[in-house]
Amino acid sequence: MRQFVQLVIAFGFVLGASGSVVIKDRTVDEFRKYAAGKLSGLTDARLDEIVKRVDADSDGTVTDEEFAKHVRIFRDVMNGPEPWRTNLAKARAAAKETGKPLLVYFRAEWCAPCKQFEQKLLPDDEVQNSLAGFVLVRIDIDEDKDTAEAYDVTAIPTFVLEGSDAKEVDRQAGASKKSLFELLSKRPEPSKQPRAGVNRPLRLRVLSYNIHHGEGVDKRLDLDRIAAVIKSVKPDIVALQEVDKKCKRSGDIDQPAELARLTKMNVVFEKNINLGTGEYGNALMTRFPIDSKVNHKLPSFENGEQRGLLDVMLKVPGGSLRFLATHFDHRKPSDERHASAKAVNKLLALKPDQPTLLAGDLNAGPNSDTVKSLLKQWTQANKKPSPTVPVSAPARQIDYVLAAPKPRWKTIETRVLDEAVASDHRAILAVLELTPSSIDKPTSKPKPAKTKSKTKTAR
Repeated sequence: MRQFVQLVIAFGFVLGASGSVVIKDRTVDEFRKYAAGKLSGLTDARLDEIVKRVDADSDGTVTDEEFAKHVRIFRDVMNGPEPWRTNLAKARAAAKETGKPLLVYFRAEWCAPCKQFEQKLLPDDEVQNSLAGFVLVRIDIDEDKDTAEAYDVTAIPTFVLEGSDAKEVDRQAGASKKSLFELLSKRPEPSKQPRAGVNRPLRLRVLSYNIHHGEGVDKRLDLDRIAAVIKSVKPDIVALQEVDKKCKRSGDIDQPAELARLTKMNVVFEKNINLGTGEYGNALMTRFPIDSKVNHKLPSFENGEQRGLLDVMLKVPGGSLRFLATHFDHRKPSDERHASAKAVNKLLALKPDQPTLLAGDLNAGPNSDTVKSLLKQWTQANKKPSPTVPVSAPARQIDYVLAAPKPRWKTIETRVLDEAVASDHRAILAVLELTPSSIDKPTSKPKPAKTKSKTKTAR
């Protein structure tokens, strides 16, 4: 909360007695200048998109209410979608260069459903989040008839999804949130994107998700629902916490094996404790081949639950990647968490040049000693707080994706998934790039650490 208040003060608006954000009502032009002054380095197109999101009614005035509703634009603006381009050739070149899929939107000034999409649906935060990671191009069928004819567009709005190779994946006419999300979910698998090469970084989609042994906040055990959440963002690697294996409370199901079947991914699981006749621990799922694995016991104080660090070596394009999946203790004080962070750093220091990712539920906030200790050797994917709990109205971040060595990694996108029922945590996604020079040759299996203890309008 302190950080948010500092941000509020820095941006020149104040909180009213009810907790709402209050600024002086401004015209769109005034607000655009205000936004430009507060968010340096943005293109005119990006500023236009911000204004459109805030002035949802397009009445030329930015009211206090509209600004309050969209205040998180100023926290998350750099993680949002790219501006809409208008040149198809340049958009395709950008998609090819970055490996991103391309979304082509056909519209016209006279198209009422197009205006409905742009003014009502496009500013929606869920829609904005879903567009992150795509190259976006907007084609006016009256201004660019040749492109519209080449795509055989017979109704507007029409959305065409292409891979980075410019091959059409699917299309849809009309613009509802459900149909748009269905189209975007068909984005090409990462394996179909350009592979890492001499001059191309390796892009990875990493998800961390505490699944609460498959039990949602509605008290229903549903692994299909958990799998659907995972598949919705097409991750390359998934770190899972609170996973049951043949435990009575979760129907004696081998959850790691079942989730691997449902997602069609490889899986490794390591127990940290026995739970009745079953096992309970961490799992890692991935589309990459698994070279080796080992489970390190983390420090355990005062007869607490034994925690572990699942240490996996993956074969990735260009070499190998080390992935650490964990779940730190939740109790107060934070001594055990802090000791676990030091143990993780000690493990990393044994191979400081090996590209390594760490993901999991750390049960610690961004300003905690635990996270600060880790950040001495790791870089955090999200540069701004990304709350993951409580699931109904996230206010605290305790789930993370971290990377090392620091100079070799670049964050492309981070977001917390908008799913509030399947588990008592929200999942956090990080899209990261690893520079080619940091991709090492496969290494030997990790060794356990020694620790002291535990045209027509379409509607």
